[in-house]
Amino acid sequence: MLFDTHCHLDAKQFENKINEVVDNAKKNNVKKILIPAIKPGLPKVKIKNVFLATGSHPYHSNETLKNKQKIIDGLKDAVAIGETGLDFFKCPIGKKVQIESLEFQCELATKNNMPIILHERESFIELIEIIKKYPGITGVFHAFHHSEKELKQIIDLNFYVGLGGMVTYKSNDALRSAIKKGPMERFILETDSPYLPPQNKRGQVNQPANLLDIAKHISLIKNKTLDDISLITTENANRLFKL
Repeated sequence: MLFDTHCHLDAKQFENKINEVVDNAKKNNVKKILIPAIKPGLPKVKIKNVFLATGSHPYHSNETLKNKQKIIDGLKDAVAIGETGLDFFKCPIGKKVQIESLEFQCELATKNNMPIILHERESFIELIEIIKKYPGITGVFHAFHHSEKELKQIIDLNFYVGLGGMVTYKSNDALRSAIKKGPMERFILETDSPYLPPQNKRGQVNQPANLLDIAKHISLIKNKTLDDISLITTENANRLFKL
């Protein structure tokens, strides 16, 4: 069984066909899905074995600060906080506001003993320094795309590493090398659907069913069976999200 720990089923690309997408995922052994929040609050999807996070993406940091209560209200039906984090790549929201939004969500995760889902783009050093301010916090660095050095820093913080379609991209040798050397007990799988499809589906709308392609690729990198990759990463996700 596979667990897609980061999938935006509520995106417009899946409008009016969420059940079809979930059924297709099941046919490819993807039995659990987690939807992180983009705008403040809880994603409006209710399907068996589809789990939710309450929070807000860095691109909506302004809205976070005006709608904190929406995020708090979502706690009762959520298994995680996020996706929050920092995005310093052409993001229209200033760094100061992004940091304020992130810190609010870190405080919420710490107070409620919940894992946090972190988005990071061209902001790794700054994000690491902020996370260090919250002893005991854990969660996942979603869409990991760095090298062995950054992987070690994440693991040293007691965080998990989200692996998705980028592990299949031809130019990502440093990423594959990091995965090869990294500990399986810290890896979880994700698609980030409808974004970041694996290499063999580039140009298409990504779907949680494609998690099977990602798992197969990681089985080759780690020289483990597909069953091993499925079992270990799903156990890791269940442990992280307390399922």
